[in-house]
Parts: sequence; structure tokens; C-alpha cells
Amino acid sequence: MDVADLRALDEIASDATPSPIEADVAGWWCKAAPDLPFRRCNVARPPLGAGDDPERARTALAEVRAWYADIGQRTIVQVSSADPSAPALDAVLAAEGLSIEAPVLVLVAAVGDLRAGVDHPPPRGEIDPTSAVVTAGIDEPWARSFGVIHGGGATQEGRTAAYGRMLAAFGDRALAATVVDDRGATVGLGYSVLDRGWLGIFGMGTAPAHRRRGIASAIVRAMADAGAERRATSAYLQVETENAAAIACYERLGFTVSHRYHYRSEGLDPTQGC
Repeated sequence: MDVADLRALDEIASDATPSPIEADVAGWWCKAAPDLPFRRCNVARPPLGAGDDPERARTALAEVRAWYADIGQRTIVQVSSADPSAPALDAVLAAEGLSIEAPVLVLVAAVGDLRAGVDHPPPRGEIDPTSAVVTAGIDEPWARSFGVIHGGGATQEGRTAAYGRMLAAFGDRALAATVVDDRGATVGLGYSVLDRGWLGIFGMGTAPAHRRRGIASAIVRAMADAGAERRATSAYLQVETENAAAIACYERLGFTVSHRYHYRSEGLDPTQGC
């Protein structure tokens, strides 16, 4: 993909993660969700070419920092390799005291490739790859399950469930995928958002006792089937570079690296997810 395509994909991914507060601050698109534990909901996205004029970037950053300070949040800036000026911008942010946090790979695949491999029995001990159920739209019960699977205690579960509820605004553009065990308990889930022919895959989670049984694969393939029915031709997901197991799983399914990004932030917050 060329620069324009990569930049468009970054924008599509940003649009797929809603925040209750969004504003254009000095040309930087700033998102804030004080009650949600996700960097992607609380991040500033600089305009393309922001690093080409370091002085202008410093001026804009000062305004962005003031905006976040006014709402009681630390500043987090997304620096994407989709922008050729990213190295220069990164140098400005480093000089202004912002540290690297959570490097992320953006992986892409053809939806048709992800749909392969579901017509054979699963290996012993693995989940049937046809067992994931996908529904259009996200409702309150699913949002609660989303919070429980991702865990972290009652507070974290509540915040994660709140994020799931926010996705209800997407209506049928949001697909909720669920895998249950033979007792009817939810053991895996994920969701996706459809936009401009892209299927964005997010929130993959598997109950600890059921990991390494093919649940993630079943969910991705089921969402690819549902996405294809809605004319999605390409899929993307984002995964932190340190999550080697997840990267290996997604590569086996047919994903390849498109580009990458990292955050530059004021201090670290280990309670925030990607």
C-alpha cells in the first residue's frame, strides 16, 4: 500500500475506536475517554507531514498538551510509519520529554484468505473452527461478557464493558463474535467494525483456562465469513510487538505486517491497554 492507503487505514482504525470527546487541536485530532482504559481512545493523531516543520510541530504539541491537561489527562501521541515524516516528528516528541510506549504492528489480510481452513475437523483438544457465533450489533449482555473475559477485577471489567456498550452506536457495522463451551459459558470473544471495505478486528480475548485451543482462529475466521457477506474484502488488526504468541497466530491465519506505530506519552500507565 502507498502512503495515502496506509494513512487512510490509520484513520479507519481510529474511527473504529469511538471516544466521547474528540476535537481538532491545532490540526491534530485529539480523542479522550477519561473512563476507558485504552490508549487508542485517549490519543492525539498528528496530521500527515507533521514532522516536516519541527517548530510548527512543537507549537501544536504545546496546544495539545494544554487541551489534555484541561481535562485531567496525560498526553499520548500516535506516531505512525504511514507518515514519511514520522522520524522527524518522533525526534521532536522525544526532545519535548515524551517517552515511547506500546509499539504496535498493523497487520492486514485478504478476507478471502482468512476464510480458508474451516472445512476440516479440529485437532484433538482444539475448538471446532465453526463454533464461533457472529451477530450484527453489540448489546448489553455481550458488553458484559466482553468485560468479564478481559478481566482485571471489577473496576476494569466495568470499564471494559462500558467500551463495549459504546460500540452499540455502530449498529450493524459492528460484529460481535462469541465462542461458548459445552456448558454454555463464554470462553472467547472478539468484535469487528466494518468501514469502507475493511474489516477491523479488535478486542480478541480467550478465558485463561481455554487458551491455545484454537479459539482466536475460530473467531477470526467467523468474522471474516460475516465480513465477506457484507462486502468486506480486506481485514486489519493491531497487536503490540511484544505479543509474539498473538503475532504468530495471526500470521498463521494469513496476516502480514502493513506498517507500525508507537505512542509517545507523558509517563507510563500500566493500567491502560493498547
